[in-house]
Amino acid sequence: MKTKFTFILVLFATILFSSCKKDDAVIPAPIADFISFPIANLRAPIEITFTNSSQNATSYVWDFGGGAPPSTEKSPKVTFTTAGIFTVTLKAVGDGGANTKTQTITILPPLTPQDRVVGRYQLTALRPFFGGSALTPCLADNTIEFTANGQYITNNLGIMCSSSEPAIRTDTYFLSSTGTIMTLGSGSNAIIFDSVQITSTQLILNTNTSGTSFQGEMIFTRI
Repeated sequence: MKTKFTFILVLFATILFSSCKKDDAVIPAPIADFISFPIANLRAPIEITFTNSSQNATSYVWDFGGGAPPSTEKSPKVTFTTAGIFTVTLKAVGDGGANTKTQTITILPPLTPQDRVVGRYQLTALRPFFGGSALTPCLADNTIEFTANGQYITNNLGIMCSSSEPAIRTDTYFLSSTGTIMTLGSGSNAIIFDSVQITSTQLILNTNTSGTSFQGEMIFTRI
């Protein structure tokens, strides 16, 4: 009888001890972590992907510092439409509590049309609307550089169209705020282009304006 009672007591103690061990098990705390892409030349509007690599978490709360609406997605894609400095906060929540990580990102203003046109180009096509040569030898190697202060510099590399033409000439240009109209040159030699296309590789200018020294299309390729 005593042996049976001792066995029951030991069994009860074992069960009680095991239960206590389970109750005392440590639940790992969440660790919030993420990376963002892209990370350079962030200009509005821009979509940024936030890749979540948090541990021990089951739900997430994102705050983008006012640059975009909050999100509860695990790895959201977010569009920032305005320039500014924004603090991105990720809160990772799990059975072991909560943890946060912050990251500051700087969104630059959008490029203006003048920002986009600045650079050095080579004249690769010249198409007058009313006859004339498509691209004369004296223009085939011409380069033109548009500066940020509203000047352009042409260099004919020593191949001149006339004896009075300087090898290097500097004049002014004006580009409308919409980037659709460009005035090239000044005074009586000014050409008003009423169609402007700016791409990452080319500047395409067209004009039908009468009374100017040129009517047609010019294509410059960025070099």
